[in-house]
Amino acid sequence: MRLYTPVWEQLKKLRFLKVSVHPAQYNTVRKGVIQEKWKDAGFRLVNPNDTYRLIITYDESTQIMSLELRARCGLEEIVV
Repeated sequence: MRLYTPVWEQLKKLRFLKVSVHPAQYNTVRKGVIQEKWKDAGFRLVNPNDTYRLIITYDESTQIMSLELRARCGLEEIVV
């Protein structure tokens, strides 16, 4: 299991996730989650048109990273 697989699996289930991240590690975590999205072959096969966009925001004052899978084109269901 890769390092960010648990974060990606939880994000697929909940579609929204908040993670406490030190500012120096923000880019590392961000890149790791994006990489997990693209390495998840099952997710890509079920959602071939990339119907879910990964939205990542970071609040430096609280050191909270918000991760969200947002549906494109009004689609609401995620198939896992």
